Amino acid sequence: MSYSRWGASRWYTFWHVQQERTENRDTSIFDICAVKSFTAKELRRNMDGCVKITEEIENKKCKPKYKVVEKDLKELRRYMQSFLNDVDNEYPEEL
Repeated sequence: MSYSRWGASRWYTFWHVQQERTENRDTSIFDICAVKSFTAKELRRNMDGCVKITEEIENKKCKPKYKVVEKDLKELRRYMQSFLNDVDNEYPEEL
């Protein structure tokens, strides 16, 4: 499932499913295309830290006028939270 796409957002984010791996509430993967992936467990433990890592990676490869701004980070947090809500809905028996 996609949470955002380029064109309407700075980010292309989606729920990444790996066929060779058993997925559950903790191992579900949130992917920020061309930047970084995080497990649901990592996002639950430290979403702010995950956002910070993403900001640092993205800003290292960008020209100064394209640096990540707070508006971008707020948007990314919304996508991360939507992903976690979907994971909780998909795996409710593990709550």
